Amino acid sequence: MRNFSDRMAITIGISARKLDKLEATSRENFLLDVVNSCVMSSSYPRTALSAQILELEDDGSNYALVTNATCLALIDSGISMRFLFAGVNCAIVPGKPADMFAVCVTKNLFFVIDRDEHKNYKIVVDPTSKQLLECSCEIFFIFENRNFEMLSLQITKGTCSDQQLQDSLKSAQNASKTVFQFYKETVQKKFSKELADLTTVKGN
Repeated sequence: MRNFSDRMAITIGISARKLDKLEATSRENFLLDVVNSCVMSSSYPRTALSAQILELEDDGSNYALVTNATCLALIDSGISMRFLFAGVNCAIVPGKPADMFAVCVTKNLFFVIDRDEHKNYKIVVDPTSKQLLECSCEIFFIFENRNFEMLSLQITKGTCSDQQLQDSLKSAQNASKTVFQFYKETVQKKFSKELADLTTVKGN
């Protein structure tokens, strides 16, 4: 790995069973851009950081899973960051009004109702592999935790209208807040356990 005299050198590697080399490289570069903008690399000259992500199973929304696992790993490492980031996958699934009312009780579904029957659709956040097969478009968003602004997006399947994109953005933005809360709770649990272990050792 190449080192730089003025900053940290960062590389990302993704190993997934269903990805060919070209698609894996595309994902790595996409995520690397976000990590480079997030990590305060100038604080670590002549050092290197390598994040290697290994996919164990695939049930959809892997873009988000890889992104969020990377952010958690950076948090755990203690490396200085300008902000945290979270990935969210959304699928646009065609649907009739009756279908949309039927799914409103499902916790991970956000839906939009349009009076024009030909424009009815539902936005599925964190879609499964089965839901991705049914969708007309899949969109991947990355948000930062300061103002929950979008850092990047990538349409990984199909096409969508401007309205569908805006509806997906709103649903994904709301979902990102849940991811950031998960980060917070995960770190709190880790330090609570470490503090409890340290207290036990001192007590002994």
